Amino acid sequence: MKLPAAQLVQEVEAIARGLSRITTTEDTLLVYTQCLLDAFRSQIVAQKAQTEEMSLLRSVIAQWHRQYRERTITLIPGSINQGGVQLDHYDLSSLLLGDGYDGWLNGELIHGILNIAADRASQYIVPARAFDFWHQGNHPNNIFDVPDSHPSLITMVHWGNHWAIMIADRATGLIHYLDSQEIPGRRQVAVGSMRNFLTLHPGYNAIAWRESELRSQQQGNTYDCGVWAVTNAWAWIDRSALPVEVGLADRLRIGRGILDAAQTAEQARRPPPTDEVEFMGMRSVNPLSRGEVPASTSHTPAPLARRPPTSGEEVLITTAMRAQQLCDRTPSPKPGKPATPSGPCSGSSLSSVRNSLLVSPPLISTRRNTPGNVTSSGSPLPRNRSEENRDQAGQQSFGRRVTRHGREY
Repeated sequence: MKLPAAQLVQEVEAIARGLSRITTTEDTLLVYTQCLLDAFRSQIVAQKAQTEEMSLLRSVIAQWHRQYRERTITLIPGSINQGGVQLDHYDLSSLLLGDGYDGWLNGELIHGILNIAADRASQYIVPARAFDFWHQGNHPNNIFDVPDSHPSLITMVHWGNHWAIMIADRATGLIHYLDSQEIPGRRQVAVGSMRNFLTLHPGYNAIAWRESELRSQQQGNTYDCGVWAVTNAWAWIDRSALPVEVGLADRLRIGRGILDAAQTAEQARRPPPTDEVEFMGMRSVNPLSRGEVPASTSHTPAPLARRPPTSGEEVLITTAMRAQQLCDRTPSPKPGKPATPSGPCSGSSLSSVRNSLLVSPPLISTRRNTPGNVTSSGSPLPRNRSEENRDQAGQQSFGRRVTRHGREY
């Protein structure tokens, strides 16, 4: 909801008049106060949507949409339990604020940016769904798979409408629970669930795990919990101080990190060029590769050193040169006889093998077939007049069957 400044003032004045005309109780005062806070929050969101950083964030998301449209892009191959990341335009759009966007980051986006930033050899990102399934009852059958003896586990904790981060550090034996909106009881439940998991897992049950005293700063709104979870994890990965506040700059950093990872992954999946004509053309312009010596080296810069061709490349070049020679020696067709159409021959010393096959003369057998005999070249058997009449009658009968009653079958 967007409210102009004048309308916001009118809403506040209406709330104040309403409070002055009635006998206020604790309940009504709480309701009016909540309405006032909601109006101010809506105005803050609308103002943030007009800032320069939000404009840059929109340009990042627009660039994603232009390049990938509605496709799901694989940033890191593999399943989600193996650290794989697949994102689409909807996931990246959860970074936006205002204009119908609430700014709540979804789980796929948080999982993706943490896997991009983490050191895969030192930090393992536990998927939120895996921990949530275990968290529902701590049943041994619901234990999720993590690498044995990994240095640290970073777990996303989802409380229905709120994100927090939890880290199990093997080096210190501490469980860090970083929540930007602390509610009594949540910390004890999350840490206890994580300790039960580590006690049952054979790769971590030899450590005496205990809760850490590290605490996160508290958020001042209702939509930045996902950004707080990501920035707290970044700070712990970099071994730096926890953030004091977050804002649109952090959302822009997340968006740019996702877009850069997608572009890098797409570039890595493009196949290298394998056109033999292009390779041979590059070889033909290099006089040293053909064994030639330049006439003058006083004004000509030294050619760049090239690697020696492999045996397969030498065979390909030799075949193309022989095909070109055959093309040049092909005699012109005699008048009165049909000639096999030939493709255009280039004047260069080398041509494609595919073109050389088109212009080479066909091999015509000089053996003549004796009438009445079947030879290996496929001459037909002699046919008499009765057989030809029988075939014509059969064709006419078939034509009548397939067009009976004016319809085709």
